[in-house]
Amino acid sequence: MCLFNSLQTMNLSISDILEQAWQLTRKHGLTLAVVFFVFYLIAGGVSMAFMPSDYWDAIASGSAMTEPARSYNMGDLLVYVCSYIFNIGIFTTMLRLARGSQENFNLRSFQLPLSTYGKNVVYNIIYGICICIGFLFLIIPGLIVAVRFGFGGIYLLDHPEASLEDAARFSWQSTSGQFFPLLGLGIVSALVVLTGLILCCVGICYTAVIGDFAFVLTYLYLLNPQPMRNMGATPYDQTRY
Repeated sequence: MCLFNSLQTMNLSISDILEQAWQLTRKHGLTLAVVFFVFYLIAGGVSMAFMPSDYWDAIASGSAMTEPARSYNMGDLLVYVCSYIFNIGIFTTMLRLARGSQENFNLRSFQLPLSTYGKNVVYNIIYGICICIGFLFLIIPGLIVAVRFGFGGIYLLDHPEASLEDAARFSWQSTSGQFFPLLGLGIVSALVVLTGLILCCVGICYTAVIGDFAFVLTYLYLLNPQPMRNMGATPYDQTRY
């Protein structure tokens, strides 16, 4: 109860979250941006390697791409799976860095129990379905679901022993009274990430790091509410709700 009582008296600050995200990006962003860039190159290469022959024929002839050439293939599925695993490693890394560790992206970022991967997949599938259903009802319910249950996935990564119910309960209760600040933060973060497209699209690798750090810091704030100026001064509370 102490956690959620604190939330009633302390509102999330968008500017403070983004400032802390920028500070972390200044320290670790270049390395992570390179990791993003290399992954995007590899993912793009894998996707291209599985393109059907008529796609390359269309490119060679300069004609418009045909529908079969744009259909999904095994390469798209492989890229999707790799992207999912890659994102887990990124968020696990950022949780460490936000808590003061200097250990950047490495194989340890993926060393989570197999059950955690499974629970995270199931949670995100259910989460995505609920958002889609919510958007069918005049959009607003979809936004509420997206914001109020948006931190269950990262909670599972941070608490491998937690259940799906634990994750959903944490996200719902910890975001109580914070809907509009969280929605505003999500919009601003998305705009920050999209500014990377201005720099010949390559800049998005760097601005994506800012956006992801903002999400991780918001989760840590919800986990253990405290003034943002004090975040990082003491270890974050990792107690399972």
